[in-house]
Amino acid sequence: MDIFHFIKLLVSKFLYLIIVPVVVGGLVFVVTKSISPHYSSASTIYTGITSNTGIVVDVFRVDNTATQNEYNNVLSMLRSSTLHEEVALRLLTQHLLLERPQREIMSDEAFYELKKYAPDSIRRLVVKGDYEQSYQNLKSVITEDENNYIYRLMHYGHRFYSIQAISRMKTERLTNSDLIRISYELSDPGICYNTVKYATEVIIEYYGELKISQTNSAVGYFEEQLEQAQDKLREAEQELLEYNVEHDIVNYFEQTKQLTTQQEKLELLMQETKMAYESSVEVLRKLETEVGSRYRINLRNYDIMKLRDRLVNINYQITLLESGPSDQGRHNLVTLEQQRMEVETQMKLKLDSMSISDKNSQMMEAQYLLAQWLDAVKENESSAAQLKSLKERLDEFMMQYKRFAPVGATIKRFEREIDVYERQYLNILEQLGMARQNEQNMNMRLNMRIFDAPAFPINPIYAPYKMYSLASAVFAFLFTLLAIIIIDLLDKRIKTPSRLAKLSGLEVVSGFSLKDGRNNVIAEALNEKAAVLVTERIKMLRQMPDRPLIVQLTTNWDGSGIKEVALMLSKSLKKQGDDALVLALSRP
Repeated sequence: MDIFHFIKLLVSKFLYLIIVPVVVGGLVFVVTKSISPHYSSASTIYTGITSNTGIVVDVFRVDNTATQNEYNNVLSMLRSSTLHEEVALRLLTQHLLLERPQREIMSDEAFYELKKYAPDSIRRLVVKGDYEQSYQNLKSVITEDENNYIYRLMHYGHRFYSIQAISRMKTERLTNSDLIRISYELSDPGICYNTVKYATEVIIEYYGELKISQTNSAVGYFEEQLEQAQDKLREAEQELLEYNVEHDIVNYFEQTKQLTTQQEKLELLMQETKMAYESSVEVLRKLETEVGSRYRINLRNYDIMKLRDRLVNINYQITLLESGPSDQGRHNLVTLEQQRMEVETQMKLKLDSMSISDKNSQMMEAQYLLAQWLDAVKENESSAAQLKSLKERLDEFMMQYKRFAPVGATIKRFEREIDVYERQYLNILEQLGMARQNEQNMNMRLNMRIFDAPAFPINPIYAPYKMYSLASAVFAFLFTLLAIIIIDLLDKRIKTPSRLAKLSGLEVVSGFSLKDGRNNVIAEALNEKAAVLVTERIKMLRQMPDRPLIVQLTTNWDGSGIKEVALMLSKSLKKQGDDALVLALSRP
């Protein structure tokens, strides 16, 4: 398509290019002008998600991903059906409490519409002057049933109370700030204002409850775990205490240490005593042998041995009392020492009374040996008693060792359990402290508040019907123009002689116009001129004037108008004074 053909096409379709845009623009103008005006209200919320650091200042850093997720959560909550249902229920409660229309709450039309369609069963739930009780009553009767009046309002497309209507509320974060803007447009200014107001209140309430419930859940969990760990620790400590009381344990490690020290001292003392005892036995044996061989004195007679046995018993008792002195023991010790002195005196007297040689020199020597023997007996019996006592004490120590061995293992087990429970308790206590710190930090950060309260809209927003009309007219013009061009490009008809010459590559003399019943006069004039042009060209082609010229007309489809063209050519020749005959050949 060249520029001239395009211009001709526009000229030929000029009427369509004018009428269609005018009609479309006019229709849009009429429709949009009848649309009632809308009112807009908006509020701004300060979230404090990015800027507020809480109490943990030193470690605070901005996590862009977490921050963006938090804002996405807030915006998703604002777009949630739960929030929309809550806003719708609060609006309905407010409207049902009205006794007469109030412009700042709802228009007269909306008030009387609600009054007309609200059933008595719903109105009876409203408590006059008590918003909270009325709200709770209405909330309690909501069921997921299409016959439920409130459920139908929320889910069946009501223009004020439906989720679809409230979901048209716009929410956005203002650039990279802590502010979130909530805006809403509606035909009723009062409902528009209160919808934004309730949406702002609900999001602050919901977001705060959500965050606080998260931190409270963590704190409650750790408090419960701490109580359980404390009970386990207290139970383990009580078991250890009862076990220590049962086995007379005050301080196991100190007691075992002291027991070991005493045993070492006892063993050392026992070695010394044993050596002294063995030495005294040897001395006593030599003295007895010497006295017996020289002076024929039997130092092992009944009386002497009886006194020795008494002396052994007294020394043994004295040794026992000396190892564990007490007030009563000290009194008994004095008595036993007196008894020992009496027995020693009796032994001395017994020895003095024994018959020995009557020579004075032998008498003096025998008395000296007997005195030595008596001292040796005292030493021997004292060592023997002490050795016996030490052996018994050593046996007692061994018994204590046997008692302390399983006690130590059991105490170790108790202490390991206590250590595990104590570390568990301290770990949970630390986690609880962190959870409480996080809770306090969250409480300080969760200070979402209204930064810009919604205002009651007083300026109506009219639909831009002029812009709509102009835009629709331009669109209709472009659409019509595009349709004309596409139709022309898809049209394969010849239509004009110039197009025929271009497509066939042959010279075209003229073209005939078919009569369609509308422009017959114009068509006849054009056809006469075309016939003249064709006949003139026929005459120019005639070479033998004395012979007839045969002009053959042919076509490849029926109804092409070839007969009419032949008649028009014959008529034109006759007007010019030539004879012409039209012959129609039929198909075989």
